[in-house]
Amino acid sequence: MSRAAVADLYALQALDLEIDRRAGEQDALSRAAAEDATRPARETLARAGHQAQQARAAAQAAEAALREAEARIQKQEQRLYGGATASRDLAALQTELAHLKDAHADQEERALTVMLAAEEAEAAERQAREALSGSARAWEQRRGELRARLTQEAAHLSDLRARRATQAAAADAEAVRRYDAIRRTHGGRAVALAQGGTCTACRVVVSSGTLQRARSASELVPCTNCGRILYVP
Repeated sequence: MSRAAVADLYALQALDLEIDRRAGEQDALSRAAAEDATRPARETLARAGHQAQQARAAAQAAEAALREAEARIQKQEQRLYGGATASRDLAALQTELAHLKDAHADQEERALTVMLAAEEAEAAERQAREALSGSARAWEQRRGELRARLTQEAAHLSDLRARRATQAAAADAEAVRRYDAIRRTHGGRAVALAQGGTCTACRVVVSSGTLQRARSASELVPCTNCGRILYVP
């Protein structure tokens, strides 16, 4: 074992950390590209469409009720002015016709309100559909950008991993095996700088004897607190 071997492990760790960082970015890009960014706009359109459908149904029902009321009025007017009604019944028929016309006037007001609500609901549905169209166009452009970045990241990661394989092959094999084992159990960091008499990974003071052994680099010397390989530049 030599000091250069520990330096090789420290350099290998820097490369591994960069690979981890890049892999994390690639995962984040993949998740972002797989998301459906148009979902909120689609949900808004679905709600607007449902409300518009209900409003149209209410308007149609109001129009049908108006036509029915108008038909009753017309029928009663024919009885009143057709000459077939007995004189004794004319007053009652006139009163009934007046009530029908008053009710019809109220129905017209309600129908107008319902029809205006239907128009507003249909306008909201059109706006929601236009918003979805715009969202879809923007998302398609954004997804294209994400996929382009993913392609770049994949190429960069491939290069980094090839460099890692080359560096690992050039380093001491036993040291690399130990490094890999520690790295798996220590959050991706197997080597820690020893600066100012302190392990920079766990911030615990390293004994002078341990530092001296790490300086000599005749063996891989672990931090007595965190277990990472100590590297004294």
